[in-house]
Amino acid sequence: MFGCSAEKVYYRLKQLDFNGNYEYSFEIEVSVALSEFYLFHNYPNPFNPETTIEFSIPRKSYVKLIVYDSIGNNIAILQDGFKEAGYYQIEFNGSNLPSGIYFCTLSSDDFISTKKMILLK
Repeated sequence: MFGCSAEKVYYRLKQLDFNGNYEYSFEIEVSVALSEFYLFHNYPNPFNPETTIEFSIPRKSYVKLIVYDSIGNNIAILQDGFKEAGYYQIEFNGSNLPSGIYFCTLSSDDFISTKKMILLK
């Protein structure tokens, strides 16, 4: 699982000249505040056998990230606990699952979102 703080992001630019020379700018710090919960679509989709699921949360919250099959059976609990505000990535491996349609649901106290995922083998 990968996660990052929602408070600070650092940028720098690379200037590339026509002759191939390049130079980097100084690093700048930008404050970013996430304003809402969001479950992004997994990628790649369709996938075989791995996919990345991303979500963001605007404040410290208890979150659950669960994968279900097409008839509602719980396939995997990817996250079940408190997370700090931020952006997160989780790898999901479906190598032990048959081809089909699966659903990923992110839920918190006052939020729920579901995305469809397709596993093609």
